Amino acid sequence: MTWPNIRDDLKLFEGYHSPQLAVDVRLNTNESPLPPPDKWVDEIQKAVTPLNGIGIQTGMHLN
Repeated sequence: MTWPNIRDDLKLFEGYHSPQLAVDVRLNTNESPLPPPDKWVDEIQKAVTPLNGIGIQTGMHLN
């Protein structure tokens, strides 16, 4: 497997690693054993569907 080239400006950043604290409940790892609610998924899909094919940086249509 080959990795894509990383832009020089992005190579300067370190990856994020959430601290693993010895506590009963951790809210910093953004993980859940449950899937998101169906209504939430539907709303996100409705919001992003019009954006399909639009270049975010330039605003130009990519199709």
